[in-house]
Amino acid sequence: MGQSKDNSVKVAIIVLNWNGWQDTIECLESLLKLNFSDYQIMVVDNGSTDDSAEIIKAWAKDKTSVALIETGKNLGFAGGNNVGLRFALSKSFDYFWILNNDTVVEPDALHYLVERMRTRPDAGICGSTILYYHDRNRIWALGGAYNKWFAEGRHFEINKTFDRSRIDKYQKLERKLDYIVGASMLVSRSFLQDVGLMCEDYFLFFEELDWAMRARGRYRLALAPKAVIYHKVGVSITKSEGGKQRRFNLTADYYGTRNRLAFTRKYFPYALPTLYLSILGYIIDRIRVRAWENAAMIARIAVGK
Repeated sequence: MGQSKDNSVKVAIIVLNWNGWQDTIECLESLLKLNFSDYQIMVVDNGSTDDSAEIIKAWAKDKTSVALIETGKNLGFAGGNNVGLRFALSKSFDYFWILNNDTVVEPDALHYLVERMRTRPDAGICGSTILYYHDRNRIWALGGAYNKWFAEGRHFEINKTFDRSRIDKYQKLERKLDYIVGASMLVSRSFLQDVGLMCEDYFLFFEELDWAMRARGRYRLALAPKAVIYHKVGVSITKSEGGKQRRFNLTADYYGTRNRLAFTRKYFPYALPTLYLSILGYIIDRIRVRAWENAAMIARIAVGK
């Protein structure tokens, strides 16, 4: 492990695996190259059925900075990560980096995340620059804004070319943040102790939005644009359907629709009428491309069946 100027800070890195040991090991190999002095990687296997736990355990047998925790079943995004967070909170870590397993990181990514959090003591979560894994100059997310009327998030700078000379301009996006994208979130110990762990009601999607909402008025959101990671966008969703590629993914449509409604009922119930109009538009889109199963499912969720 390389050394950094952050040797007074201890970081737990939580990587959630579900039937994705190949991606997870690639992610872990990039993490082992971090130029950060004190971190521990905790892989949480979320009830995989592809021998992931055994394969990762064998790969990590001589790596003291990597630990494996097995949940025994698929607890969803929040549930799985919370297992790792609970364990890490029992140790003396200062920060907790929740990182998607289908990512690889630049060696200085953690340094820049911690650096930003230390200069923003009012912040509870810090996000990074997330670029496409297969198109490494193209931005997938630099945080996001949320439209409560249609229950839709919008990633800042999505699909634009990443320009390192514009870091100062990217940094100004911090003032507009409504949420930190869940693929990479550095969380402080005080945030976890005050706000709590992620809400496990959603299973998939909206967890980071819920976290940000619960923290409003107590913690700000931060952004470290120099902290760059590369994300294989959509890998976990495709695996949930046996590798099938669809115009509209059933898993994404199911949890997307269910959780848009649940989140809106919880925080913005007055926006339900416009949300239902938006859902009608989604149904029409699916019908237009003859995704009949998706259209029927969305309709059933909308009417509470």
